[in-house]
Amino acid sequence: MKSLKDKVVVVTGAGSGIGNALIVELAKQGASLAFCDVKSLDKTIKDIEPYNVNVYYELFDIANSSDLKKFSENVIKHLDMTC
Repeated sequence: MKSLKDKVVVVTGAGSGIGNALIVELAKQGASLAFCDVKSLDKTIKDIEPYNVNVYYELFDIANSSDLKKFSENVIKHLDMTC
């Protein structure tokens, strides 16, 4: 597998379960992370603290297209990405 260090990965449903586990594994690999969920992200945020990676997160429902568009714009701005 290619290194994820200095790559940006976006994960939805990151508040628990597989989404949370994926975020933790990506943080271990040094990826910059953008993630969201409709419920609490407190556990995920706490779980990745030891890895000191660049993160951006929001609570919202990805079914709302205007919120999803705003999230993507915020990710680009916050993680200093160019498209």
